[in-house]
Amino acid sequence: MAHTIAVTLADFRTYLRGLDYPETTVTIEGDQEQHHRVICNLQQPDGTRCEQLNAHEAPCAR
Repeated sequence: MAHTIAVTLADFRTYLRGLDYPETTVTIEGDQEQHHRVICNLQQPDGTRCEQLNAHEAPCAR
């Protein structure tokens, strides 16, 4: 559920100016020390960042 909400928030990134969507993470209730990334955010050769969901199977892309 939390992952779905985080993905939805990341989709609204153009509307939510204060949200740093590449850094969006979710945690398991009761374990605030372990964060799970929602967006891949790996740097591409052209300097941009991958905007796909984390653990995507296709090559990184913007």
